[in-house]
Amino acid sequence: NGVIFAINVFKVRETVKFTELTELPSVDEAIEGLLILREEIIPVVDLKKWLYGSKDPIAIKDEGIEPEDSERQIIVCEFNQTIIGIKIYKAEYIIRKSWNDIMVPIAESTSGRRKINNYTKNDAGEIVHIVDVEQMLSDIFPELERKIESEAQYVQSFDIDEDKIVLIAEDSKVALKSLVNVLNKLGVKSRAFENGQLLLDYIKA
Repeated sequence: NGVIFAINVFKVRETVKFTELTELPSVDEAIEGLLILREEIIPVVDLKKWLYGSKDPIAIKDEGIEPEDSERQIIVCEFNQTIIGIKIYKAEYIIRKSWNDIMVPIAESTSGRRKINNYTKNDAGEIVHIVDVEQMLSDIFPELERKIESEAQYVQSFDIDEDKIVLIAEDSKVALKSLVNVLNKLGVKSRAFENGQLLLDYIKA
């Protein structure tokens, strides 16, 4: 329906044409299957299904029809040492934005799971929704979050200056939770900000 989405370019490894995937039984409906890319096995998530579910087909902007799979692309991304593919319609371009150009969500979702981190505009003035891919990973691969939590208990403690506070800039609630969890295990005080600009403003104040 003409909605445009974006993810952080630093998390993108490459973009490839959609190809036939190996299906997986009894998995989340958003998991499209497994991609074999240069002998690497990568799970592929359908972005549209994760955002909207699969009950009601969402018309795509071009001519209002669903494109064939052969027209689609897969963005290969890496998060927290985990590689996944994200099935999309097409990757159009890279835009550079400062934090002054990023808007925070107007309201929280009723479920408490925010799938969109922030908003911005592209060069044409259209709204772009910035996807919280860490939330996607938490929703579809909950074992990854449990793995991070279990690993936090093995973090080695060290002498801490209790007067010091660690400042964190992170727009993903899921990623922030993991960071704070590790710091709490270490007994380190922290303060979180939704983006780097807010953190810098705090330092300057």
